[in-house]
Amino acid sequence: MVTSAFSMVVGGDGIISLQGSLLLVTVESVLKQSSPIFVQQAGDLTIDLAGVSHADSAGLALLIHWVRELRAAGRYLSYIQTPTHLLRLAHANGVEDILPFATVTSENPTQ
Repeated sequence: MVTSAFSMVVGGDGIISLQGSLLLVTVESVLKQSSPIFVQQAGDLTIDLAGVSHADSAGLALLIHWVRELRAAGRYLSYIQTPTHLLRLAHANGVEDILPFATVTSENPTQ
């Protein structure tokens, strides 16, 4: 069962950890959560995707939006601990080259 709960947590190391599902039903809420966090965090950002349990094309579009938004502000964004299901989704949509994925975690459920 896929849940629609989602959270963003800024760790003491400045890394933003995502937890939950990045789906059409959560993207609007996640975008609202991200705005003040991105403003509070100075400079470049690192987002840990290890806690993303499920994702769809809307979630993928949000990741692309964040990259573009921060680049427009002269900042860099990198994604770490990317689950393989999210890498497969990016590959299937032909966007893996524009997303700054750094590392892969263990297998997670597919979308």
